[in-house]
Amino acid sequence: MAELGPPGLTIQLWVGDGSAARAWYQSLFGRPPDFTPFGDDTFCEWIFKPGYWEIHVVEKDHPAPRQAPVRFGTEDIHATRQQVLALAIGADEIEELPGVVRWCNFTDPWGNRLGLYQDLSRWP
Repeated sequence: MAELGPPGLTIQLWVGDGSAARAWYQSLFGRPPDFTPFGDDTFCEWIFKPGYWEIHVVEKDHPAPRQAPVRFGTEDIHATRQQVLALAIGADEIEELPGVVRWCNFTDPWGNRLGLYQDLSRWP
């Protein structure tokens, strides 16, 4: 079996309404999608590290939400959590493994579990 890991990772989040999801994720990420291959909102791609790390928001007739959270790294989890709360998204309280990591979770309108984390070895 080939070794998994780099060179890349894509994560698909399935949603019931592509246009509403585009607007929601555009607010969350602070920018429009980088790629919409079909010229509409049924498939929107945000590229975070070209060729390595992407999120695909894909419209499906019967979306099944992710139950394990996809967490986004941040240098300041307290400030980023406040930005999430300002988008009228409920977010859990921040938890911490001292000296290692802080994290909190939230859910998009389609039931996909998302979250934030701050690696305390990189961003103390």
